[in-house]
Amino acid sequence: DVCELAGGGRKFAGAPSLIAPGALKLQREDEIDAPFYIRFVVKDRAGIVGDIGRTFGRIGINISDRTRTEAALRESEQRLRLATEAAALGIWEWNVATNHIRWDAQMFRIYGVAPTEDGMVPYATWSKAVAPEDLPEQERILRDTVERRGSSTRAFRINRHSDGVERHIEAVETVRVNEQGETEWVVGTNVDVTEHIQVENALRTAHDTFRHLVEQSPFGIYAVDADFRLAQVSAGAHRGTARHHTHA
Repeated sequence: DVCELAGGGRKFAGAPSLIAPGALKLQREDEIDAPFYIRFVVKDRAGIVGDIGRTFGRIGINISDRTRTEAALRESEQRLRLATEAAALGIWEWNVATNHIRWDAQMFRIYGVAPTEDGMVPYATWSKAVAPEDLPEQERILRDTVERRGSSTRAFRINRHSDGVERHIEAVETVRVNEQGETEWVVGTNVDVTEHIQVENALRTAHDTFRHLVEQSPFGIYAVDADFRLAQVSAGAHRGTARHHTHA
C-alpha cells in the first residue's frame, strides 16, 4: 500500500502516520490544528494501479501543559546553574558501568582540564589528579558508597592539571539506582576550599606564634578569653608573682 498526504506531500509504504510538510497551522501558543487527507492506493511493481479512496479529517493537539513544563524545567536549570556558579560548586555524575564521569563547566575549571564536547571524561582523569597519598582512601569511600547505595562526604587534595598547583577539595555524593535497585550513577559535588584552608592555617600559625611570644615574654602579660577568664600568663608575670610572694 501507498499513502499520499495532504498538500502534495510525501508518498511512503505502510500504514499512514505522517502529516505532510506545511499542513500544520499554529492556532494559539498552546494548540496545534492540523487539517489532512489520506489517499489509499494499490501499487504493484509496475506502478500505481488503483485508487481505493480518501479519508479527510483534522487533528487538534493541546500542548500547553508540555510547554509550561519545559519552560519550568529550563528556569530550574538556569537557577541551578547560577547557584552553582556563585558558589563555585562543581557537579559530577559517575557512571559506574562505563567508568566515565560527566562534568559540568565548573568541574573542568576546578581540575584545570580542557572541556570536552559532551562533558564526559574517563575515570582516570579524576583519579590521576588526586594526590597519590589520598587516592586509596578516596576510592575506598566511593566503593563503599556504591555497595551500600548510600551517600558520603570526602576531603582530598588534587594537583591541578593546567599548572600542577595543589588544591584542597571537599566532595559530597549520593547514588542513583536503576530499576533493579542497583547503583547506576554516583552523583555529587566538588568545591575548591584551598583559600579557606590557607586562611585557617594562617590563623593557627598566628595564634601559635602569639602564644609562644606571650609565654617567653619577660614582661607581665595576662591574656583572658571572651568571658574574661585567665587564658594565658607570660613567664615574666610568673616571675613577678614569685617575687611578690617571696617579699611577702
